Amino acid sequence: LVSLGHNQATHGETNVNVNLNTRTEKLNVFGNINYSSGASSEYSNFERTTSDLYATQSTTGINSWDNISLRTGLDVTTGTNSTIGILFDGYRNENPTQHDISSILYPEEGAPPSSFLHGRNSVDQLRENYNFNTNYRMDNKNGTVLNIDLDYGLYSSDGNSYQPNYYYDPSTGELTDTRIFFSNTFTTIDIKTMKLDYELPLWGGTV
Repeated sequence: LVSLGHNQATHGETNVNVNLNTRTEKLNVFGNINYSSGASSEYSNFERTTSDLYATQSTTGINSWDNISLRTGLDVTTGTNSTIGILFDGYRNENPTQHDISSILYPEEGAPPSSFLHGRNSVDQLRENYNFNTNYRMDNKNGTVLNIDLDYGLYSSDGNSYQPNYYYDPSTGELTDTRIFFSNTFTTIDIKTMKLDYELPLWGGTV
């Protein structure tokens, strides 16, 4: 089953979804994949007042995304009473944003401007999460059950921010000051687990 969608305005947005499921006597295969991409714009105007500053600010921004997620696996009947399952699910999300900011700075409202400020904020974000599972199950139908799970998970997040600020003399247009801010934040998490469950019939119940 395939589903497609697209919306178009100032920016376009696309969505794709694919589902698969097939089964035989001893094998079951399934999967689902989703993809989404697009962008949106924003516009804003502000006035800010403090005890020694009055500022007007206009901002234009664009936010875009490119995301994909997948879940797939299979189950195999290996014997009369046993099955093996393999499962993968994960996603990858990219989300870059950019804002252009223009400000006029005054010592107070009604006074001549003291400075023009132009800044551009760029942020690149990437998040990924992947999980793998392998399962073995044996059930002899007489109360004895063995279940083994092996799991591995990986998560990472990478964010980069860069914002240069340029100050200009309102009379001459000369650059008077530059202030640049940037950051890089990276996170990675790695998880491995193993779980074993063994059930036996005992005194009318199970342990």
